[in-house]
Amino acid sequence: QGAALVVHAVLRCQRQLAGGAMLSGWVPCFEALKTAASRAAPPEGRPAPLEFLWCHGARDGVVEPGLAAESAKKLKEEFGINM
Repeated sequence: QGAALVVHAVLRCQRQLAGGAMLSGWVPCFEALKTAASRAAPPEGRPAPLEFLWCHGARDGVVEPGLAAESAKKLKEEFGINM
């Protein structure tokens, strides 16, 4: 699940990254991601909000579009990520 890997890698990186790109994905292990991201963030916080390009087809037969939309909403609410 490459999209999930991108989200986890960008949010856990101790260096500031601009963001990431994902295709047809969702975010598993959200609570673990929140914990790891808070540990990895610099004490002064991240200087700018992250940005993600997230593309998802309406007829994806593997990852339901609703699940992807729910994951995107959680990321926006929890981390202030721009999509």
